[in-house]
Amino acid sequence: MFAVYQNKAITKTLSLYQDLVKSFAKTLDRMGKGAREDGNRRRQITLHSFRRFVKTTISDLGYADYSEYFIGHSGSTYWLYILALHTGAKRIQKKQRYSERLSPI
Repeated sequence: MFAVYQNKAITKTLSLYQDLVKSFAKTLDRMGKGAREDGNRRRQITLHSFRRFVKTTISDLGYADYSEYFIGHSGSTYWLYILALHTGAKRIQKKQRYSERLSPI
């Protein structure tokens, strides 16, 4: 992720998130979708609601595993598929057996 402006050598995650929120709000305003909730500062569309919409849309198309991967969940089974493409089937089977032992019943 790129920071809009940073004046320190070490970038803080919170400042990156705040820059992203501001940019997202400006984009909503330019599109005419920046409406706010009744008498509230909060917008009707937020980053989190947009993220949920994207995940639900991809899942509803039948790609639930990919939707988990797409929004950044590291525990997604899609990661196992990606790993198999790059390292071969033996390693993926070993990782899958290991993750099955760790997962609760």
